[in-house]
Amino acid sequence: MRALGVLQWVNSENWTGYFVQPGIRSALQEIVKEEPTPFRILAETLLVAERDQLIASHHPGAVAPAPDAAVTALDRHARMVAHELRNAIIPVQHALQRLFGALDPTAADLPELRPRIVRGIERVLEFADRMARASALALLPPEPFPPKEAIEDAIAAMNGALAGRIELAMRAPEVQLRGHRERFVMSLVNLLRNAAQSGGGRDVSVRIVVDSAPQGALRIEVHDDGDGVPEAYRETIFQPAFSLRPGGLGQGLSLVRDVIEGEMGGKITIASSALGGACFGLTLPATPRRTP
Repeated sequence: MRALGVLQWVNSENWTGYFVQPGIRSALQEIVKEEPTPFRILAETLLVAERDQLIASHHPGAVAPAPDAAVTALDRHARMVAHELRNAIIPVQHALQRLFGALDPTAADLPELRPRIVRGIERVLEFADRMARASALALLPPEPFPPKEAIEDAIAAMNGALAGRIELAMRAPEVQLRGHRERFVMSLVNLLRNAAQSGGGRDVSVRIVVDSAPQGALRIEVHDDGDGVPEAYRETIFQPAFSLRPGGLGQGLSLVRDVIEGEMGGKITIASSALGGACFGLTLPATPRRTP
C-alpha cells in the first residue's frame, strides 16, 4: 500500500503512524470487492509477501514458507502490470501539463498532444483489463504458442511510440514456444519501449530478427539505433532498481529476465548492435509447430 502511494508514514510530535492519502477512497473500495479487480490482486500479492517476511523475522532460524508456483506467477504478473500502468500514466501526465499550458485551441501542440492523451488512457484501460484476469492466468499451466503472432502483438502495442519504425525479419521455420503468452508479449513490449526511449529524445528505429539457434532453440534479437548500453552496465542493467534513464524505476528489464529465464527456461543477453545502439538477444527453447 505504501509502495502504491496509498499510505504515507508520518513521524511528528503530535502523531506517529500511517495515514491514508486523500483521493484514494475508490481504490480502497476496489480492494475490498470480491471480484478480481486490479487493486485487489495487487493487495493480495503484497499481503502474501508481508506474511512471509513476518514469519521469517519473528522466528529466528525459521524459513518462511515458499509460495507455490501460482502465487509466484501472480506476484510477477502483478509487478509487470503495475510497471506497465506507470509507464502508461506518466507520459499522459506530462502531455496534460503541456496541454493546460496551451489552452488556445489553435495552439500548435494541440493536434500532437490530443492523440497521445487518448492513446495513453486507452492503454491504462487495456492493462487494467488484463490485470483483472491475472489471477486466472497465474493458475493456468504454461502452454505452447507460436512466437510470430506474439511478436506482432508486441509491435502493434508499440506502434504509437515507434510510429511504424519497426522492422520484423522472420528467418526461422515455424516453431512454438512454451510459457504464458501474455507475459511474453509484455516482456517484448518492455524491450521495444526500452529501445524507443534510448535515443535521448530523437526518433529511434528498431529491427527484430527471429532465427534458429543451436539445439532447436529460437533466437530473437531486438536491435535499435539508439545510444546503446555501456559495456560496464550490461549485466547490472538486468538487476532490480537499476536504471540508466532519469526517472526510471529499473524494473522493466529485471521483469523481462524473470519471464525469459525464470519462466521460459531461456537466456537474455545484451550486446552492441550493427545499427549503432543496443541488441537484446533472447534464446528460448522451442519445438516444431504442430499443424492441425
